[in-house]
Amino acid sequence: TKSWTTGWRAPYSAIVCKDDSTVWAEDSSGKTIASGEAGVDDASVIQRTIDKVYNEGWGGKVVLKGTFDIYPATKYITIRNMNSIHLYGGKLIIHDYPDSWVYGIFVENSSNIVIEKLSMDANEVTAESGLGAGIVIRGSTNVIVKYCELLNFRQFAMVIGSDAGQTTTNINILYNYITSKNIRDAIGSLSRGVEFSNVKIIGNTIIKSGKPGAAMTIIGCPNLLIANNYCKGSIILGGEEGINEQFTISNNIVRRTVDGTSTEIGVTSSSNGARDGIIIDNQVDGQIYVWGYDDNTRASDIWIVGNKTYGYEVYGIYSKYSDRIYIMLNEMKGTQYDLILNNVKNSYVFFNKFTTVSLGYGTTNITFKHNIGYTTENSGAAAFSGDGTTTDFEIGAHGLVITDPSKIAVKVTPVSQDAIDASPCVGYVDPADNTKIRVKFSSAPASGSENVKIVWYAEVIS
Repeated sequence: TKSWTTGWRAPYSAIVCKDDSTVWAEDSSGKTIASGEAGVDDASVIQRTIDKVYNEGWGGKVVLKGTFDIYPATKYITIRNMNSIHLYGGKLIIHDYPDSWVYGIFVENSSNIVIEKLSMDANEVTAESGLGAGIVIRGSTNVIVKYCELLNFRQFAMVIGSDAGQTTTNINILYNYITSKNIRDAIGSLSRGVEFSNVKIIGNTIIKSGKPGAAMTIIGCPNLLIANNYCKGSIILGGEEGINEQFTISNNIVRRTVDGTSTEIGVTSSSNGARDGIIIDNQVDGQIYVWGYDDNTRASDIWIVGNKTYGYEVYGIYSKYSDRIYIMLNEMKGTQYDLILNNVKNSYVFFNKFTTVSLGYGTTNITFKHNIGYTTENSGAAAFSGDGTTTDFEIGAHGLVITDPSKIAVKVTPVSQDAIDASPCVGYVDPADNTKIRVKFSSAPASGSENVKIVWYAEVIS
């Protein structure tokens, strides 16, 4: 039957169904509101249903029940200049590709839109060039895409952003599954205008391989949260317009693609720079980078905290043209260097685990403290046997990452009474062997067995 029991109203505004011959739509009372030939008119019937729900002021949910054939070169689905549309369920099969942005659903200049539990399969027939996407969200506010499947696209599964003069804000991409052998960027963005902000990308699974690109590339979006995603492919914040600021990239797992393409979490400056962000508690097979392009587009005030890189790429963490970068509590590993800082200033590297560092041209005022493997401070105790004549004693290896005496400060504190009586004393790097330190007393300590006891602290200074 194609109608509901008389008097019963369904928990939606309209439903679109399909059998072998017909595609049709009914309102909540079971009245047919649109129909057409199955496999030919699917997109048209879905579109007419959405239009009627909005134009009649019904609001609420439009349910898709079944598998629908979409030929976007002829017709795709638009939600344009609308409010309060909830598209739920169904599967869209994409059969061809147009020379346009959209292959499936275009949300533009609309608000309070939900797309939920929709499956969309492009069958990898979409163009290998061009910019088409399964779902495009542009110039819209309060949009949620959740629990959807976007399969087998070659360019983008989803694009969000603003064109000139538009505002796109409060966009939530939640718990979706996106996969393809040849996809470019699973989630991409368009930011020709500056009014693009407040985007949350949370809990998604993105599996890509075969083509260079990223799991997601977001351009110039203030107040961005990317959290709890599993990605085979990179997470990139970059672009030429807008600004990457007040962003959080948190608790994501970023794995290599099947073909071994490089993977990273990367933040690059736009023409306005990148600033005020945190990259925290991520696991990355490849690398993490924070880059400004030059002195006019420096990145600043960015925290890189609690991440783990697994050493499949040249570096573990890399920052350049940056100021006030706080690198803390990370475990970082690269094939050549664990950490690279080029033209980085006034920054801090605390409580990390790594061993190799490259400090490039223009890097100044970097404070290293309490790291494991790259030792910039060390301490210990020593005891010597006085003989009433000797004033200078070898303490031993300082264990620091550098041996330049001009960059090492040594402090010695006398502990035993005989050491105190022979003080003041001074610690210094052994000129005959710069890997060791010594202590010199102002007078010879008294004779005895290990009666001259001191504690020492050695530190790398800039």
